[in-house]
Amino acid sequence: MNTIISFFNKNPFKDTKGHVVIAQTPNWQLLGAILAHIGQIVLGDSSLANVASVLRLVFILFWAYEELFRGVNLFRRCLGLFVIAGVIATLYRLQ
Repeated sequence: MNTIISFFNKNPFKDTKGHVVIAQTPNWQLLGAILAHIGQIVLGDSSLANVASVLRLVFILFWAYEELFRGVNLFRRCLGLFVIAGVIATLYRLQ
């Protein structure tokens, strides 16, 4: 029980070394998602735009998975969880 309480009492922005980590350089997954989004915009309503849209989704989900399970602090792990939940909710709403 003490472990659970101490987990939620620590600063969610600090890593295991005590450094505050809020932002960092983008991961390659985020860069891939950004490039796929730009490609989707440039390609307009073509079938390649649909491929770019799926690639963007895959890159975002992969980034969120990495943050959820390998994030440096509680904030980053929660961010990954919320992004995955948002993508699932968006996909569910589209059907």
